[in-house]
Parts: sequence; C-alpha cells; structure tokens
Amino acid sequence: MADRELKEIYEHIISDPYVLKIYEQVNEKMRFVIDHGLLHVRAVLEYIERICDIIQCGDKTRYLSLIAGALHDVGRLRDRDTHALLSAEFAREFLRGKIDQQDIETIAYAIRHHERESFDYTTDNDVAWILIFADKMDYTRSRYIPALMNEKYKTKYSYAVHSIGLDRKDDTAYVNISLYEDFPNFSEIFQKNTGIYKRALGHFGFSKVEINISLLADDNSENK
Repeated sequence: MADRELKEIYEHIISDPYVLKIYEQVNEKMRFVIDHGLLHVRAVLEYIERICDIIQCGDKTRYLSLIAGALHDVGRLRDRDTHALLSAEFAREFLRGKIDQQDIETIAYAIRHHERESFDYTTDNDVAWILIFADKMDYTRSRYIPALMNEKYKTKYSYAVHSIGLDRKDDTAYVNISLYEDFPNFSEIFQKNTGIYKRALGHFGFSKVEINISLLADDNSENK
C-alpha cells in the first residue's frame, strides 16, 4: 500500500467520530486521575512524530506507528486490565479491508504489546518499539485531571515532570526531562521508563543514550 494511502487512513482515524467518542468516554468511565483519553493519545502521536524524526524512519513505518498510536488505548473503554488485547482486536476489525493484512498484524502486535509486562524486547517490529517508547514518554503533570486531583497524587514522580524531549547528535540520543521541582531519588524511581528509552533507542542504532534531568527555571514553574 502506498504511503500516501496510509497517511489518508491515519488522518481519517484521528478525526473519526466513533474513535473520538470512545476516547471521550474513557476518562468518564475510568474516573482515573491520569488522563487516558484524547489528551494522552494526542501526546503519544506527537511523541511518535518526534521519534520518527529522530530515528529517520521511512513514511510507511511512521504512518503505521501513528495508526497504532491512534488506536492503542481504545480498549480501555471496556476493561483497564486487558485493554491492550482489546485495543488490538479493535484495530484488526477497524482496519480490515482498509490496509494490507500484514500491516494490520504489525499494528495489532504493537498495540497488543505496548505494556512493559508483555513487550518482547527481542522483537524486530519497529512499530512496536516506537509505540512503547512514545507511550512511556507521556508521563507529565499535564495528564493529571484537576477535578480528580487530591494531595496524595502530588507525591507521584510523574506529577513532578514538566516535559520530556528527545534530540540527537550523530549516533548519540538525548532524552531531556524537565522537572517542576526537585523530586527525591527521581532518577532511581524513573528507571523503568528510562530503561525503555535506552533500549528503544539502542534498537534503532544509537550507540549512546544520555538521560538529562533538569529543574525548570523558577519563572516558568507554572501550576505548582
């Protein structure tokens, strides 16, 4: 299938009323303080675009990854614990007849295994690597839903994160994490995420990955 057609299908998905309605209902049903609806999905899609720029992948991998990102959490409307499996099943049905079956399976595999517990770190499925990387980069304060907040959530490490960026220079990749405030032992607590960042970037050929953690300047520390 031509890359242009994959792009058109992706653009259709992210404006499809049915898909949008599912994500609007996810937060209403879950009542979980950290957004798993449209805010999260759109952030993941932005991360996918950035990752694809950094690894300099082809358009086909980019749009397969974006399609996977757009559908990766639809299953949360039915069940939180099995949402990856349900989302993969949804993707297979939703995409049937629209794109090649092999591409559907590439997408479904990535969605099915986008959680740490089920990810195969030996896989050569680039879409799967991109999706788990992007999904685990969306750990910032902006995902916290104000109406559901209480003081206990302010002790979570992700609440301290302002932004996570990604850059490269030659064969070195840089993950830049900006914090609103100092968080005791942040590096150790964040190891599960940074481990995924390093393994994903290693998969894409970077010989060195640097994780830089900095404190946001006081004059930019909004929403404290």
